[in-house]
Amino acid sequence: MYAFQVVTTTLNLLMMGIIFFFMRGLSWKKEKESVIGFSAMQIVYLMNLFCIWR
Repeated sequence: MYAFQVVTTTLNLLMMGIIFFFMRGLSWKKEKESVIGFSAMQIVYLMNLFCIWR
């Protein structure tokens, strides 16, 4: 179980980094929907991290 937690945590952090990388060039005025969508995805990945270690 511990190995699964470590692998899942690593993948979650990697995905959050990739999402953050692609969010850097977005502007709120032009791409509101994309900013909201990417932010929601990051929140879901962060919630998954908290759930996996409980």
